[in-house]
Amino acid sequence: MIGSSNAERKDLPNASTANPTGFSTTEAFIEETVRYVKEGAAKDIPLRIVGGVGIYVHSMNEKELWTTLGRLPSKVFPDVDYVSRSNYSSKIVQLFEGLGYTTNKSVLFLHGDTRAIFYGDKISMIDVFMDKLNFCHPIDLRKRLEVDSPTIPLADLLLQKLQIVQLNEKDVKDVILLLKAHEPGDVDKETINVEYVAKILSDDWGFNYTVTMNFDKVKQYITQTAPLVKYRDEILGKIEKINQRIESEPKSMRWKLRAKVGARSKWYQDVSDVAHQEQSM
Repeated sequence: MIGSSNAERKDLPNASTANPTGFSTTEAFIEETVRYVKEGAAKDIPLRIVGGVGIYVHSMNEKELWTTLGRLPSKVFPDVDYVSRSNYSSKIVQLFEGLGYTTNKSVLFLHGDTRAIFYGDKISMIDVFMDKLNFCHPIDLRKRLEVDSPTIPLADLLLQKLQIVQLNEKDVKDVILLLKAHEPGDVDKETINVEYVAKILSDDWGFNYTVTMNFDKVKQYITQTAPLVKYRDEILGKIEKINQRIESEPKSMRWKLRAKVGARSKWYQDVSDVAHQEQSM
């Protein structure tokens, strides 16, 4: 069953007081998010877009499918997520405050080495993760930030969605969009690097299990959703190709030992919610 995503929670302190987005079109919003990447680069700050916005950047030519899936919001995207490196955290604060955004001081004080949150008039909320996406299954991006721009690489965008244990319908749609827009391959340039994906999962049985489980959910969704019939064979074929590459990758001893335990023991980490942590103080 597709549940609510616990990897993209936005019920953070003061989020309700953020202003609505200041853009009339999705294209204008995307231009602004990319501009911030360029502003960061001008100051030698590596900043990359992640999440649904990142997937949209790489699938803008699939407008028909976006519309079919109902993923184009009427008031464009409400916020955007980035990733950078923790040693740039103070520069990132200076960057966004210089662009007119207000820093969430509580999050900065408690989690400044892993996360920073900003509120503004143009984009209501900006979430910047440091070094990795640390949700159900951590994805270390420190060596991946220079591979692509303005987003993280396609393979990492895919893994960001597939690591969610409680995958929701929005996330399933994002996976479908990414798979429709790009081919699986063994490089990162405008391709989903399945060699990289397979190597990551070959050392982590739990992550591998979640990805397999979520691909099954995507297959079920696209098979049972009538408006997607024209895309069905293509998407299912790409999932099969990715799964075959994952299965063929030799597994580490760590993977094999954990596989013996299987799903009898919890195979993922709970996602800590910043708001809940602050409320408990």
